[in-house]
Amino acid sequence: MTDPPDKGVFTNRINFSMIITDFDNYDEGNGKFVIRTDIVNNWEDHRWHPLYLTHARDRIEDDCGKLHTEDSEAWQACVGDSTRWTKILTMFVVMMLSSSVATFEQKTAEILGLLAGSSASGQRPPWNPISLHLKQHDALAKTRVHPYIYQPSQENFNTDLSLFCAAFLDTDTTSFDVTADYTHFPFDTQTLYLTFQTDYFSAPQFEFDEIYGHPDPTWMVRPVNHLDIVKVRSGSFDTASSESRLVSQNAQKKLSLKGWTLLSAKPHVKRRGFSTDVGIELNIRRKVDVILLRFFGPMLMLIFTSFAGFCFPVSLAMPRVVTGFISFLSLQV
Repeated sequence: MTDPPDKGVFTNRINFSMIITDFDNYDEGNGKFVIRTDIVNNWEDHRWHPLYLTHARDRIEDDCGKLHTEDSEAWQACVGDSTRWTKILTMFVVMMLSSSVATFEQKTAEILGLLAGSSASGQRPPWNPISLHLKQHDALAKTRVHPYIYQPSQENFNTDLSLFCAAFLDTDTTSFDVTADYTHFPFDTQTLYLTFQTDYFSAPQFEFDEIYGHPDPTWMVRPVNHLDIVKVRSGSFDTASSESRLVSQNAQKKLSLKGWTLLSAKPHVKRRGFSTDVGIELNIRRKVDVILLRFFGPMLMLIFTSFAGFCFPVSLAMPRVVTGFISFLSLQV
């Protein structure tokens, strides 16, 4: 369980969806692009359901099933004596109700420990495809968002316990390191990659419709429960922007107020060495009118101010020098 279901390279399918719900800040100096985003990881691990059937439900039914029809009090006492198996059953019911990836990994590790008859301490957590960039307890984390990790089919444990969903909703900001090209500044167009890195075994597929559209029946992994997501979403996604359904209209407006025009936003999936980058490729263009007013306007005013020194008589040496020097210092700010 600590290894992926399939140990082949890029063989474990993950449905990944992402949408930009709000724009927070673009710090060009530090190369930081900060947004609010809804992200959903949906994957399948077929090993969990047999574990549940073999070690929890069937064990209790085998030990106490006959008593259920003969003597209800004896059956309840029997189940009460099967403390370890009852606890495992309970753990399966609640293990997906996690507020963080760390909690999820701790719970699943505890289940494996109970199955092995030991404590959870020292147990490696079972494999999951959640990117290190989405784990708040990891040094590489890009987000402060706490996910909702659950099983879409957990209302029917007799059917399937193989489907998992991790929904990172826009309750806080997510920051990306981006690289800009200033060759044509201030008439530049920037291509920013807002991506997360998955591991060696994962094969992410960008599936936008997993949250907001109509599910594709050819998916290997079934779509998540839409109602569950709606219940916990912050609701800041008003409607899709005019340029891309991956960006909200609200985010497009705020990006415009910061001096950028949204050109396009499209899924980005690219294998790189022993990992895969998955996310959104964002194309934005700098608004020339804004840069003229905010940058070139003040700069020209300071330059022309320095020439005012020539209007002073030659005898007023100090004002002539200060007029040019203060303008020069202001340009360095």
